[in-house]
Amino acid sequence: YMLLWRNSSSDGGRTWDDMMCFNYPGVAPSLCLMPNGIMAAAWGRPGMSVAFSLDGTGRTWDAIAGIMQDDQPSQKYPWLHPLDEKRLLLFYDRRVWDASVHNYTEHGIYCREITISPT
Repeated sequence: YMLLWRNSSSDGGRTWDDMMCFNYPGVAPSLCLMPNGIMAAAWGRPGMSVAFSLDGTGRTWDAIAGIMQDDQPSQKYPWLHPLDEKRLLLFYDRRVWDASVHNYTEHGIYCREITISPT
């Protein structure tokens, strides 16, 4: 697994800060800035995790939680959508391997509501 990296721009993308290692392996990161200024991130493989940067910058992450173990069948491509000041939705897929037909079955998109409060 490869580590995730980040950089940011304070001038609308004309110039960029140096790349910084996020220190977590993963793929398909999803970020959203919640209305209360908290930045949320989710990424997959290995497993699937969600994290929160209370200062909204993504330079530090104050809370990180595992959502799905690596051995659970899923593409592990999360997607975040803010609902309000403290709640967001995390979308992801789940599936079941059917060895008799050599294919995945019961493949579906799932949603989990997450509530975060800086206190």
